[in-house]
Amino acid sequence: MTTVRKVFLSAAVFAAAAAAGCGGQTGDAPPASSGRWRLLPLQGGGFVQNIVFTRNPDVLYMTVDVGGPYRSDDGGRSWRPLHGAMPWEMRRLQLDCARSVSPDPRDENRIVCASGDGKGIVGGIVVSDDGGRSWRQTGRGNFLSNGRRRWMGQLLSRDPNNPDVLVAGGDCTGIVASRDGGETWRQIDGTDGYWFSCIHHDRAVPGRVWACAPGFEDVPEESRDLAEGRAPNPWPQPTRRRGLLRSDDGGATWVDTGAARVPEELAQIDGDPRVVGLFGERESLATHDGGATWEDFSKGLDRLSGNVWDNYGCLRGRYKAIGAGDGFLLVCDTRGNVFRRDAADASWREVPALSLERSEPAKELKPRDHMPMACSIVVDPRNPDRWFVTDWYCAWETTDAGAHWRTRISGVQPLVQFTIDASPFDPAVVFYATADSPMFVSRDGGRSFSLMGDGGGSVLSESVNSVAFSQTTPGLALVAGGKFRPSVRVTEDDGATWRVCGQKGLPEMKPDLKWTRADGFYAAYSVAVHPRRDEFFIAMGGRVGENKGGVYRSLDAGETWEWFGQGLPEGENLFKFMEWGNGEALAVSESGDMTCWSMDGRQVFRRGEGDDRWTKVDFSMRVVDSSGVVVQPSIKAVPGRDGWFFANCGNGEGALFRSTDGGRTFAKVERGPAGMFRPLAFDRRVPGRFVVPGPGVVYVTDDFGESFSELPGGMDFPSGVKPRFYADGGRLWATGSGSGAWEYVER
Repeated sequence: MTTVRKVFLSAAVFAAAAAAGCGGQTGDAPPASSGRWRLLPLQGGGFVQNIVFTRNPDVLYMTVDVGGPYRSDDGGRSWRPLHGAMPWEMRRLQLDCARSVSPDPRDENRIVCASGDGKGIVGGIVVSDDGGRSWRQTGRGNFLSNGRRRWMGQLLSRDPNNPDVLVAGGDCTGIVASRDGGETWRQIDGTDGYWFSCIHHDRAVPGRVWACAPGFEDVPEESRDLAEGRAPNPWPQPTRRRGLLRSDDGGATWVDTGAARVPEELAQIDGDPRVVGLFGERESLATHDGGATWEDFSKGLDRLSGNVWDNYGCLRGRYKAIGAGDGFLLVCDTRGNVFRRDAADASWREVPALSLERSEPAKELKPRDHMPMACSIVVDPRNPDRWFVTDWYCAWETTDAGAHWRTRISGVQPLVQFTIDASPFDPAVVFYATADSPMFVSRDGGRSFSLMGDGGGSVLSESVNSVAFSQTTPGLALVAGGKFRPSVRVTEDDGATWRVCGQKGLPEMKPDLKWTRADGFYAAYSVAVHPRRDEFFIAMGGRVGENKGGVYRSLDAGETWEWFGQGLPEGENLFKFMEWGNGEALAVSESGDMTCWSMDGRQVFRRGEGDDRWTKVDFSMRVVDSSGVVVQPSIKAVPGRDGWFFANCGNGEGALFRSTDGGRTFAKVERGPAGMFRPLAFDRRVPGRFVVPGPGVVYVTDDFGESFSELPGGMDFPSGVKPRFYADGGRLWATGSGSGAWEYVER
């Protein structure tokens, strides 16, 4: 295929024009870039799991829960992702989700990562010799970067006395050990079936290694799941072995210490025989005899009784972070309180924080409290007064032993994006919807973003999944979604103010957070609009039936709704019932012909303009890739073509399919590219143009799919395994499984 030349308008040119018309301001830090892509200026999101120092004081590494690793070359002031350089095959195995990273103490550019996300795919260990510019896989293992225990200790540990010796432990795939710096790995017999949360090389006994594998009863959130009849993190298997394991020969053989309670994480002062652990997120215990006995080590720490939850669904006042410096230990609770204990101290003492500075105030993802979910605390080996606390949505640095803190998250955006869209009347207005967080708006074409408010001082509901801009009335848009309080909302001024749509004609909306798909749980996560009139539609999750799940229509911008699901199979769960899962479920053509489809893509329905019911189409979009993962199906209406639709999957094969008869029939695009495609992105402002993301490559057409070209550097951003694209007026935005939203920049 030929390469694309002038495919997209220069992002820099558009941004300059938008700023001139809107008075937009850029952030104070330069935008992160990756190849031909530039990160949109939003920082934060997900868990920042750990920060690791190297022999070079300027070079640090970071791991997060939905992507990574990241690298800083300015001592932590800014970060850039390294996983965009991973080959597509590695991303398909989710090796771009780094759970733990270990740099070689002799060479900061040689790093080893234990990676993977675990949802049906076993990850492994990857190595880079050039600071993340290139990668290769050297081992296999199930390391849950985004698993339930992602805030616990490191799963990859390097021997402090022999840097060529590394030990790693994942979930049910056993312990593996390397004696050549991570080039080859040996599986350790008898260690499979454990769900490890921390691997720790002893700082006082050479050759001793610890491996923590708490049981569900040892972890508060998991024990709560069991009490409520749910299996916590059921993949890859619902039951695991439990124990605190110890090796005295560098990881070659292991014994179970028989500990009555198993810690989630361990820490230790160099040379001190005491190994200190966090237990049940409420207390610390210490052992000095190889785990034979444990003594209370919690004096000075506030122990909260019972479960104290905040409105973010987090356990508050728990201890999830422990670390060690030169002669002292640190813990941080989930209220942002840091406690210190020197080697000779008899108790912990609180380190008061005198000031907190948000170094990226315009870019912080959420106005959260100070360290509301701290998951690690690390000390600079060269400076005992410099500490980092990694947290949910942020990382914090102090250089004066905890007195003053500032955020250090510039360039990091480990969050799942649900959608991006621009106003059809004002391209400077861009909506950006994310998981677990409120929606954002840009009024300068994406150069800067702010939290979307409701006009009354509150931010717009979290986890907006879908946006539908009116294409006939400027400023009018509806959005659908919400994690705990799903709703459909309307704005008439491009997001300056919002109101909840009327409920007349709709069932009471609430999500099925227990994922049971039981009757009585209804929520809308997909909204669409007729391209030629203000006729809005929502796909309501839940069992299909009038005043239940199904499709509803509004002719008055969301004030009232009418049942529009006639003909859909009653009693079935067709559409999304909670924030996660596949994206949109509705498509409306220029002619008014509509299609909708089930979550798994097995069922497709159409409704023509003037029809009084939906009819099932003889077309299934379900496609499963070689690893058993269902490829996200999607149908898109073609701007400028009456009754035209494109489907990115179909009939059990990865291909493009097209309908030119209002969705009645779909035929494979024989001249199109082949592969497992992700949802297409049409450019409403450029007739005939759409983007097709495939396995490791991005295709572009400017003639409604008659011919395709490859987009240069199309996957040179941290796409993850599920890239999605959004096109508008020559601009191209891309997202992945996390790692932020990126804008294509011409060279």
